Amino acid sequence: MLILVLTLILMYLNVASIRASKKPKDCINLSLPFKDGKYLITDGGDGKISSLLNYHNKAQIHKRGKSNTSMRYATDIAKLNKLGFTVKNVLTKENIEYEIFHEKVYSPCEATVIEVVDGIEDNIPFSGKYPYNVGNRVVLKIDNFYIVMGHLAKGSIIIKEGDRVKSGQQLAIIGNGGFTPRPHLHMQVSKCEDGQYWQGKSIPIFFNDLYYPFKNKIIKG
Repeated sequence: MLILVLTLILMYLNVASIRASKKPKDCINLSLPFKDGKYLITDGGDGKISSLLNYHNKAQIHKRGKSNTSMRYATDIAKLNKLGFTVKNVLTKENIEYEIFHEKVYSPCEATVIEVVDGIEDNIPFSGKYPYNVGNRVVLKIDNFYIVMGHLAKGSIIIKEGDRVKSGQQLAIIGNGGFTPRPHLHMQVSKCEDGQYWQGKSIPIFFNDLYYPFKNKIIKG
């Protein structure tokens, strides 16, 4: 009986993961914000269907922060080295050991910069001490779409609020500040009419007309 129950649970989780990894109909097409190398989606897909693929939507900390709705399709991105790993030493406490740390981040589209935060220190990886915010960030706006790009390095943001940026223009480099255990880029798009983008409707991203970013998907820069 126990084996049957476990089998049914695994079947359910597998079906949910497949559904969550399918490209939705209404996506916003953006350029991958990195130019070279291979990148791993560490969280992505429809988090409302499967938290195994994308934890953001159902995470209690995001529910308490009332930001989980805007994070349904949020995407976390890390970089792979030639051996296919995101970090040189899995036991490291050094941010520099992560392949994506200090990687240049580029604008994924032509847009207006509406918010810049650039004074948050990097965390020690897996220290357990993470302030609840998305760290240093740039927020871009196209019509009523808000693009959040977070966990950037302190002092690295080279644009300012009110700027009009072009697709492919450098914005910053990757850091490890805010609610994050290790360096990565947090990226999400939400749509709203009142500017409260953390409570807006989450919009799925499609990169380079090629890639729907779900967990464990590898994307080439």
